[in-house]
Amino acid sequence: MNHFTVSMVKSVLRILAGAILGYAGYILWSANEYSDIFIADSGFLMMLSGIGFVIAEVLGIVEEIV
Repeated sequence: MNHFTVSMVKSVLRILAGAILGYAGYILWSANEYSDIFIADSGFLMMLSGIGFVIAEVLGIVEEIV
């Protein structure tokens, strides 16, 4: 296996982890109406974190290709 293949596998795993983080944040954000605990802000920040990680990883893939 060469460096590029390993880097792409790592990138796919990181994008998947970012997507899961964003989805978990969405679940917390949308569950605010069904809970007595105010969790919408933390869920929204988790969504932003997941989106940020995915964007950063896509930029890393572009950097590897160029």
